[in-house]
Amino acid sequence: MSPFSSKSRSGSRRFYSPFFSSGSSSTQTLTVTARSPSHVVVDLACPRVKDAVGALVNLKPLCQKVRSATVHANTLFEQPGRFGRIQFEMSHVLNIFEKLAALPNLTCLSIEMNYHVISLPVQALLTIMAKKQLKRLTLKHLQMIGTCMEEFQMLADMAAQQDQLHSLTLECVRGVSGVQALVQHLPKLSDLRMSTTTLTPAVCNNNYKEEQQQDDAQAMLSRETYVKLLTTGLHTLKLDDIAEFDDQHCHALAEALALPGCQLQELHLSSSMLCDSSAKAMTDMLLVNTSLKKVTLHIDSELMGQLTANLIKADTPVLKHLDIRLYNDIPIMTEDCIELAHALRRNTHLTHLRIRLEIELELLPREIIQAFEDVVANTPTVALQSLSLDDGIYRYPLPAAMKLQLQLNQCGVRALLQQPARTVPQLVDTLVVACTQQTTLDATFTLLSNMPELIHLALEQGNLDGDNNEQPHNNDDTTPPPPTKLRHSSSKEWKKIAMMTRTSLRSPYKKVVKMLIPPSA
Repeated sequence: MSPFSSKSRSGSRRFYSPFFSSGSSSTQTLTVTARSPSHVVVDLACPRVKDAVGALVNLKPLCQKVRSATVHANTLFEQPGRFGRIQFEMSHVLNIFEKLAALPNLTCLSIEMNYHVISLPVQALLTIMAKKQLKRLTLKHLQMIGTCMEEFQMLADMAAQQDQLHSLTLECVRGVSGVQALVQHLPKLSDLRMSTTTLTPAVCNNNYKEEQQQDDAQAMLSRETYVKLLTTGLHTLKLDDIAEFDDQHCHALAEALALPGCQLQELHLSSSMLCDSSAKAMTDMLLVNTSLKKVTLHIDSELMGQLTANLIKADTPVLKHLDIRLYNDIPIMTEDCIELAHALRRNTHLTHLRIRLEIELELLPREIIQAFEDVVANTPTVALQSLSLDDGIYRYPLPAAMKLQLQLNQCGVRALLQQPARTVPQLVDTLVVACTQQTTLDATFTLLSNMPELIHLALEQGNLDGDNNEQPHNNDDTTPPPPTKLRHSSSKEWKKIAMMTRTSLRSPYKKVVKMLIPPSA
């Protein structure tokens, strides 16, 4: 047996080395077990990190299982007397990334620096991209620096060869040339998430001025090019507090998303710099857009409540998830929420609604909860499955009866009850969904108690008791065919339902479910 491996009591194989440990000390850099070996965390501030990563690469059975890696320098916070920015030696950083590039199956890379170590050499990314085809790349709290403009051009060329990289996350990233090289040239990019990151050098925080002369006026982008980068080929777009993204950019983005060929399916837009005109442009766009399914609009607009109510009344068939933030005085926000609740009566497609209110939990007016509760309880056509009212931190509690109605929508019970002709397979499928999604017992019993005819029909068909013997069928057209029997394989679903509910069911529930369990199950 290898000196780096041993058998645990449960039979799983664990790999050990002097540099791999489960402790929290800064000298213990990596923890890898055979049961969860797919992710590795590398601390650049650890004195022996080179040896640790090298030992990982040499453990062939283990390194082949690694799929993702996170590189950070968080232990600098644990070292006293560390103030200001710290620059690692170029050779130290490149050596770590060269060893990571030797991991054969690495596809996801996250580089998360802090405000003590903020610079990342472009050569580090070049080292990875030259040897690996990544699928996801995340950069947080850093600035990409290069020794010359040729390095950024090489980064753009390497990015153009990343045919599998579909997800890019940039959070608090500086270095306009590096950001543009990634965003502009990744050919298969479909998921772009940007937070406090700039694409143009015109807007720079004074605390993070560009230190490289490469990021000059030649990196400026026109508004049309800027919006084209954010819409071409993307399925997910997140813009969170982007400094240069003003009302004019928002209007241009809305115009681009309103075009028939739009492919964007998820949009997250959060900014305190956008005003009422941007809110109106985005809601008007959603009236004609045919691709967006999930939308988040956190804009400080006093008209957001009225605009969203008109959008919900329009009942667009594509939009399923909607997340908004209301910004106004408490009486006006109360009126807006009541109007939103009434608008749901005319909507049959929206399934998830989140409303963020600038109201403290104890000050939330009761009228808001009551309005949504009445609409959900008394409007069978409402498709809402999830409702969240919160202040950004805490969620306002919903009544138990309202939660039950939302769960009935979630597992399809209310939709099934509205159908004039219901079948036993539909009953089985709905029950399986209800148990799979771990809904309350009240939701399951509501389905069973409202369909006694289906339960009786299922028992009459005889296939629930494990009898799979079919009677011979006469081909004479005058003889009606036998009734459609429940599939024999469905007895497994019934057994699963019983196993998930038997221990905590009260007597009426247990009696009903026991009737439906095949004796052979």
